[in-house]
Amino acid sequence: MDEKMRKTLVIFLITALMISLLPNVIKASPEAKQLVIITPHWEGIRKEYEAAFKAWYKQKYGEDIEIVWESMGTSDVVATIEDWYSKHEEGRWDIMWGGGVDPFLKLKSEGYLAPFNPADDSELKAILDKIPKEIGGIPMYDDKDYMWFGTALSGFGIIYNKPVLQSLGLPEPKTWEDLTIRDAFGWVSSADPRHSGSTHMCYEIILQAYGWEKGWEIITLIGGNAKEFPEHSSTVPRTVAAGDAAYGLAIDFYAWAQIAKVGPENVGYVMPEGLTVVNPDSIAILKNAPHEDLARIFVKFVLSEDGQKLWMLPAGKYPDGPKEYTLGRMSVIPELYQKLADRTI
Repeated sequence: MDEKMRKTLVIFLITALMISLLPNVIKASPEAKQLVIITPHWEGIRKEYEAAFKAWYKQKYGEDIEIVWESMGTSDVVATIEDWYSKHEEGRWDIMWGGGVDPFLKLKSEGYLAPFNPADDSELKAILDKIPKEIGGIPMYDDKDYMWFGTALSGFGIIYNKPVLQSLGLPEPKTWEDLTIRDAFGWVSSADPRHSGSTHMCYEIILQAYGWEKGWEIITLIGGNAKEFPEHSSTVPRTVAAGDAAYGLAIDFYAWAQIAKVGPENVGYVMPEGLTVVNPDSIAILKNAPHEDLARIFVKFVLSEDGQKLWMLPAGKYPDGPKEYTLGRMSVIPELYQKLADRTI
């Protein structure tokens, strides 16, 4: 073998060795931390909180993070978590977020939530000092074991399409009974309460407000007028806003999102006076969370003023507000209403 060929062979072997090592070099580089969240929340909430938390975390800790979302209806979230922990001891998700309070009480009783005690975290303690333990007799967080925390206040009511009502000669709703009238047949939209926690809550409210017999009569008549029962409650406000339904059962922030999109002259929303409740929408760290430290930081961010502003400010108007989606929810921090009085939606 001559000298020229020998040099060529050496160069080839070195190049081949470098290529073979390249994947290992890439793999050895630090990867972004990951947070896994299971939630019934709609796309707007997921996108706005992901973007805000990533930016906030990068500024505070100088590191990038990734958030992986697993999204489905509230009842399906609970069933999925129960099924997982019935077969595994290790955690699959870090956080459950959204769905009111009842699912969290259920999962706590089953031992699937992890405590996050403010006695062990001064930042969490300072945050909870700003949040009342209860509002109107309804607890805002688990002040005994600190396994769940209310992140926003949710109202339940009726979204309606004004031009459609005018065209059909139907009244603007004031009570749940307005959805039972004969002329509303085929013009009511309700999600499937077997999958949607917020719709399930609407029916619970009707039963509590009217009593067992009258409540079931109203629910049955609403069901008779319903044109569909989609799996996700976020479908209902979009259906009403598009004019494919006149009335719909809706949690407040889904309704306000559509009102912000198509205008209050086209879509209205009412929470029947004396016939509904305001409920906290909660968050919890799950048992044996794979990234518990990051989960705790996320919980604190959502409960902090930085996180709470995202609920209340209009999209694209302020640097500390949401960028693309107006979320239109009520904060759990009372003093924030005064601070943001001239900027809220």
